[in-house]
Amino acid sequence: MVVVSRSSACQIVPASIEHWRGWNRLFRAYASFCHVDQAERTLEIVWQWLLGSEHPLSGLIALDEVGEPAGIAHYRTIPQSLTGNHSGFSDDLFVDSERRRQGVARALFTALAHIGRSRGWCSLSWMTAEDNARTRTLYDQVATKTVYLTYRMALCTQHGR
Repeated sequence: MVVVSRSSACQIVPASIEHWRGWNRLFRAYASFCHVDQAERTLEIVWQWLLGSEHPLSGLIALDEVGEPAGIAHYRTIPQSLTGNHSGFSDDLFVDSERRRQGVARALFTALAHIGRSRGWCSLSWMTAEDNARTRTLYDQVATKTVYLTYRMALCTQHGR
């Protein structure tokens, strides 16, 4: 097993087939937190994206001291047209409610930064809800809030928050 990062809180590894049950549990909890109803087919699609080398989305799993998934992060490389560089984007980061405030999210960000540096990313970005104050406390420690707002134009009936 490739270890991306270790901390006192957990070990960060790439998502792989043996993590299906834990990832499924965490991703369902994340969707619920985001007020998104997910179909079983959606879970299967995203899982295949994470495992497939042809899809740009990759995943990390934070394993606790007994090897159980405690957190997840999904990320991808994105082009930065104004600079001609590449950066990273974290689509999803979630930590089991029982493991919060124990360094798991910080360990996931450390692993994402390590991956980004190895891939030559100039930055790592993500979005969060404006009312996600508890998590934004950590985000304010590891990154700088930008001035940009996010807009979404719905093009189908199935879109997130």
